[in-house]
Amino acid sequence: MTKPKRTIAINSDYRLTFDDANVMIERLVTVDPTKAVNWAEKESEGADPTPRQEWRNTGKYYATIPQALTGLLEHSIRNGEAATLREVLVEIDAFRTHINGLLGAEV
Repeated sequence: MTKPKRTIAINSDYRLTFDDANVMIERLVTVDPTKAVNWAEKESEGADPTPRQEWRNTGKYYATIPQALTGLLEHSIRNGEAATLREVLVEIDAFRTHINGLLGAEV
């Protein structure tokens, strides 16, 4: 029997998921079926064109929650809008503040 996947929300866009050996980061993405390369074929079969949201793994696996949180911070910085070191430091501080709020303690 397969155990249900455990998840812990980090914010509205990211969550941690767990299997027996790993902690993974998932991101909420909006999928527009009409952008698929085979949409014409699926449309002719009656596929629903309504955009939907689904969680997708970022492709990284971690052994511990602290490692996963560090990975999420690094992922956010790599994919963020920061253009200067000062802006990166602001993003890091905002992330730490958010995590501290979730934990109710200093990290």
